[in-house]
Amino acid sequence: DDLFQWGEKQTNLQNILKNIVGIYEKLEQHILKYKINSLNLNEEKTKIIKWKAMVASVFLETWLFYCGFYYPLFFYGQGLLMQAGEIINLIIRDESIHGAYIGRLAKDLYYDFTYEQQTNLKEWMDSFMEQLYQEQLNLTSALYHQVKLVDDV
Repeated sequence: DDLFQWGEKQTNLQNILKNIVGIYEKLEQHILKYKINSLNLNEEKTKIIKWKAMVASVFLETWLFYCGFYYPLFFYGQGLLMQAGEIINLIIRDESIHGAYIGRLAKDLYYDFTYEQQTNLKEWMDSFMEQLYQEQLNLTSALYHQVKLVDDV
């Protein structure tokens, strides 16, 4: 219970969650509009929302996900927590495949956009990544400062 309460109160973790979930909710709302109003799911707006959700997924599955695993993997590298380390390695392998696959789909979709749209989407992606990165830096500090591993993470 303490861990869940900490997570619910940890500002950086909640900000990351809001950013990622916010993108997914926009996609869900758009799909709901499609079902109600028979919108074309291949229209530009839909493709943009879908691409942004893919970007959020790739960020989540390829780097945001791993910060919390550093400490148990640190011990695993020292011959401790061996079973936990093996499980975490399997999880990381699985998530990296998800991220790579979704990234490939996002890349293919990105090339379908006009140059102007690509430029706008790249700017959005860079800004989104920077927001997440700053939150992740602060979260990393909160998690690992006490054990003096912030720079390692």
